[in-house]
Amino acid sequence: MSKFITALPFIIFFAGLAQLLLALGSIAIPFVLDWKREMRKVNALTRNIFYTYSVYIFGTNVWLGITSMAMPALLCDRSPLSVAVTLFTALYWWGRVMIQFRFGKAEGRPAGTVFVLAELLLWLLFLLLSLVYTLAALYNLNVL
Repeated sequence: MSKFITALPFIIFFAGLAQLLLALGSIAIPFVLDWKREMRKVNALTRNIFYTYSVYIFGTNVWLGITSMAMPALLCDRSPLSVAVTLFTALYWWGRVMIQFRFGKAEGRPAGTVFVLAELLLWLLFLLLSLVYTLAALYNLNVL
């Protein structure tokens, strides 16, 4: 366990990089899923809320990624702020895992091996990010 604790800032740094890459990759989603056509099917209020949530999720992923890459040592210094940020991040990603579990098999998903593989990789990424920040939060809470 002590090797993990020593490596925790590096692990957090790479988790941040993964979050930034995820955010960058998510820019393609509106094109791959043809949001322009799909959003014509819903009313303006629903469309506005959907786009607002999408931007907030994108911004959160970017912020968490930048924070993790810029200040990995501070995110495991056991300060009240490091507890708050790592606990929030862990809950954020566990929430994403639960959403994926509940709604991940939605109809309308593109068919093909590439999309199945992409979904599997996303599942693994969400789970990995959840575990990294859970362990960081537990360390910051002096549980580990």
